[in-house]
Amino acid sequence: MLSWLSPGWLWALPLAASPVLIHFLLLRRARPLPFGDMSLLREAYRRSLPSSRLRQWLLMAVRCLLIAALIALFARPIFHSASLRPDASAVEEPSSVIFLADVSYSMGLRSHGRTRLQWAADAARAMLSRLRARDRVALALFSDRIESPLEWTDPASLRAAFDRLKHGSRGTDYGAALKAAYDFLRASPGRGRKVIVVLSDNAAHGFRSLPPGASLERLPSFDPEVSLLGLSWQERAENATIQELKAQEDPAGEHWTLEARGWSQSARPTEWRLWVGGRSESLRHASLLAGLGPPLTFELKPSESGAWGRLQLRPDELPEDDAYYYSVPARRRPKALLLYGSSKYEAAGRGGYFLKKLFSEAEAGALPFSLDVADSGRWQSLPLSEYRALILADFPELPPRLADAAEKFVQRGGGLLLIPSRSPEPDGLGPLQRLLPARMGELPVAANAQGLRAGREAAALWNEFDLQNVSVSKFFLLDPKPSTQVWFRDAEGRALMVAGAFGAGRVLLWASSLDIEWTNLAVKPLFAAWADRALGYLTASRQSKPRPSLKVGETLRREWAEGEAAPALVQLRGPQGLRASLRVQDRKVEYPQTHAPGLYFLEWPGADPEAYAVNLDRSGGESDLAPAAAPWRPLRAEAVQEDFLRALYGRDLRSGLLALIVCLLALEMFLSRPARRSALVLALLLLAPRVHGEESSLGDRFVWTQLRHAGAWDPYPSVHGEVLAFLGSVTSVLSLPARRVIGLEDEELFYSPFVLLAGRQSPPPLGDEELRRLREYLTAGGLLWIEDASGQKTGPFDAWVRRVMRRLFPDSELSPLGPEHVVYKTFFLARSNAGRVQVGGLEGIQWAGRTAVIYSRNDLLGAWAKDALGKPLHECVPGGEAQRLAARKLTLNIVMYALTGNYKSDAVHQPYLLQKMRSGQP
Repeated sequence: MLSWLSPGWLWALPLAASPVLIHFLLLRRARPLPFGDMSLLREAYRRSLPSSRLRQWLLMAVRCLLIAALIALFARPIFHSASLRPDASAVEEPSSVIFLADVSYSMGLRSHGRTRLQWAADAARAMLSRLRARDRVALALFSDRIESPLEWTDPASLRAAFDRLKHGSRGTDYGAALKAAYDFLRASPGRGRKVIVVLSDNAAHGFRSLPPGASLERLPSFDPEVSLLGLSWQERAENATIQELKAQEDPAGEHWTLEARGWSQSARPTEWRLWVGGRSESLRHASLLAGLGPPLTFELKPSESGAWGRLQLRPDELPEDDAYYYSVPARRRPKALLLYGSSKYEAAGRGGYFLKKLFSEAEAGALPFSLDVADSGRWQSLPLSEYRALILADFPELPPRLADAAEKFVQRGGGLLLIPSRSPEPDGLGPLQRLLPARMGELPVAANAQGLRAGREAAALWNEFDLQNVSVSKFFLLDPKPSTQVWFRDAEGRALMVAGAFGAGRVLLWASSLDIEWTNLAVKPLFAAWADRALGYLTASRQSKPRPSLKVGETLRREWAEGEAAPALVQLRGPQGLRASLRVQDRKVEYPQTHAPGLYFLEWPGADPEAYAVNLDRSGGESDLAPAAAPWRPLRAEAVQEDFLRALYGRDLRSGLLALIVCLLALEMFLSRPARRSALVLALLLLAPRVHGEESSLGDRFVWTQLRHAGAWDPYPSVHGEVLAFLGSVTSVLSLPARRVIGLEDEELFYSPFVLLAGRQSPPPLGDEELRRLREYLTAGGLLWIEDASGQKTGPFDAWVRRVMRRLFPDSELSPLGPEHVVYKTFFLARSNAGRVQVGGLEGIQWAGRTAVIYSRNDLLGAWAKDALGKPLHECVPGGEAQRLAARKLTLNIVMYALTGNYKSDAVHQPYLLQKMRSGQP
C-alpha cells in the first residue's frame, strides 16, 4: 500500500505533460520548395520514418517520466504493508507516539563513558527530530512501576525531558508499563498512527508479568492497532554483583561474621573490599564463578556503637550493584542484676560474696558478662529493661511487687536464676510458682550428697570437670514440671538444678543456697563454668540481632521498647547528603522515602547514631543483563532514525526513485545524443533531496576545548586563535576558529580528545562526581593539558593540581617527562622546556602506555598573548624571543600529541628524525 508524506507536491504532476505541450507548440508545418527529382530521397525518408518517430516518442515519454519521478521524489512516497496499517489514510493524521523510558538501575550500565540510559535518550531525541510538529508525543518513566504520569505534548517540548533522565534504584517490569501505555492510547481519540517505543535494555529480568517470547495478546490492554517498537543493542553486557550478605553473631558473642555470596554472568577474578565505617579493613582476591558462587566470610568486631559499612566488589560496567551495605548493633557484655533479700548476703562465705568475686574477675575477661548487685530495697530504682538476666537470691519472703516485675521481665524475654534462701521453708519463692520449672518441697533434706551427676540433656557439656568433688549438704527437693530439663542431680538421682521456659524468656532453679555451709560449689573450678553456662542459657533468648537489611523503597522503622527512653524528635541522615527531621509518635518513627541504597542514620541526643542498611532489591534478577527475545520490533541503535521512520510510516521509496531518475537521465542522453545534456544530470543530482537526511557534522576538524571551573579559568581568552592560526599554517590539520568551553558535567567532554585546564589561583575542590567523570574521560583516551599561568615554581594552583591528581590517580603521580618523551618530537624537535618563564619541565601521568595528563608550570600560553596592537603582552624571561619561539613549538607539539599519541615513537621514524637532528633543522 502506497502513501505520501508530502502529498502537496502531487498537484504538480500535470507538469509531467509539459514535453508533449512544448512539442506541439514548437511544431511547424513544412513549407514546400521547388527542387529536382526527389524520388530516391522520398524512399529513404519513408524507410527511416518509423524508427525516427519511435525514437522521438520514446524520448518524449522518458522526459515525461523524468519530470513525474522528480515530483514524486519531493512528495516522499512510502510503501507499507496492509498488516502494518490497514488504513493508509491515517498517515495524513497526526501520529501518537508514547516513549517508555526504563529508569531501573540496570540502565546505569556504562559503555564508552556513558550509561545505557543516556544512549537511549540520544536515540529518543533522534526519533523526535523525525516527527512532524503536529504529531503528539508522551513520555512515561518506569521501573517495576510507573514513575511518572502520561501527558500529551509536542515533539519539540519533549526533547528537554530526555536531558533530565536519571536511572533509579528499582527493578524492571515491562508488563506494567505496556499496560499503562495501551490504556492511555485507548483513552485518547485519534485516527493517526499509534506507536509505543520501549527505551530499555531488553534484559530477561524485565519480563515479570510478560514472560520472554510470550505473545503480547496476553496483556489485558493489548491493542493490535498499536505498533510496538524497542531499541536493540549490539553489545553483550556482562555483570557481577554481591547477591546476598548475612550477618551472624558467633556463639561466644565475641564478634560478628559476614557471609557474602557473589553472582556473575561469567567466571572472572575480582577483589572484595570490606569497609567498616569509612575505613577499608579487609581486602580479598577471589574468582567469581558463573552463577551464584560459594560463600565468603569476613569477621567484624563491633565497637560500643556497633559496626556498619559496605562490602564492595571491584567496580565494573554496572557499578550500582557492586556494593552491599550492612549494619550490626553494638557488641556489649550482657548485663545481669543480682537482687538479694538478706542484708548479710555479701559477707564472706555467703553466696553473694562468691558471686561478686567471680564477676569482678569476669570484668577482666574471665566471663563475657557484667553483674550489678543490689539489695531488695533498691530494685525499684533500677531499670530492668537494661538487663538480660535477673538473679533472685536469699529471699525468705519475695515481695509481691518484685515477683510481679520479675514475671513480666521473663515474659518479655529475660532470663531468671532463682537461688533459695537458707530459710527452712520454701515459701519465699511462692509468688513465682507460675514460672518455676519445678515444684519445691516443703522441707529441706539434710544429706551429705557427695558428687554431682549431669542431666542427660547436658551431660556432654561437663565431661571435663570433676563433678564427683562437688558436695551439696543441704537442698530443697525439686519436682520437675513437664517439658523442663534437669541440669544436675545428686548421687541418688534427685534433681538439683532445673531449666524451663516461660513466655519469651527462660528460668533456672537451683535447689540449694550458694553459701559455704550448704555446698562447696562456689570454691570449685566448676563454679565459673556453672555461672557462665547458666547466664549464657538465660540471655540466649535476648541475644543481639543484626538490624534487618531493608530494600529500596521499604519503610525504615524504629520502635522504642517499654522502659526505654524515647526522644521526641530524631534526625535522619541518609546517603547523598539527605537530612530530615522525624517526630516520634507512639514510641516509634517511620521513614518511607528510602529511594537510594546506602546507610541511613538515626540520631538523637544522648544516644549513639543507629545505622540502617538499605540495599537494592536483587530478588528480581535485575543484575542479570542477559538479553531476552523481546516481543517488539527492534530499532537498531546505530540506525535508529531510519528504522523508526520505516516502522512508523513504512519503507521510504526515495532511494528507488533517485535510482530511477538516474536511469531515465542516462536513457534521455542516449536518445537525444547532445553532450550538453550531461550538465543537466549533474544539476538534477545536486537539486535532489538527500535520501537519508543526515545532519552536518564537524568532520575531522580539531576543536580547541577549554575546561571551565569555579575559579579564574580563562587567564588568556584570545590565545586559542593565535595557536590555531599557527597550527593551520605549519600543518595540514583542519580546525574550527571558535573554541569550545565546557564543564566536567557536559556531554561534549567525551567528544574532545584535547582539553585545556588553566588557572593562576586555587579553584574550589572538585566533587566526587566531577572526579569520576574526569577519570572516565582520561582512561577512555582523552588528554588533559594543565597550564599554571602564575609563573611560580610553587603556588596555590600548583598545590591544587597535585591534590586533585592524587585523588584522581591514587596509584600514579606526576613525574617529569624526560627528553626522550615523544611530546618533544611529535612535530617539532623541541630541545628544551620553554614558556613565558622557566620554572620547571613538563610533568605527566602515565596511563596504559600513554601520557593522559601533561602539566606545565612555565605559562606556555602567556608566550602567545598579544595586546590590541598585536604586540606580545609579556616578555619571555630569561631567553627572550628565542624562548617565545620554543614555547610556540612546544605548544604545537602538545596539540599534535593529543591527535597522534605515540605515533612518532615508532622505530620507522627514527632514521628521519636522526637526520633532521644532524642537519640542525627544527
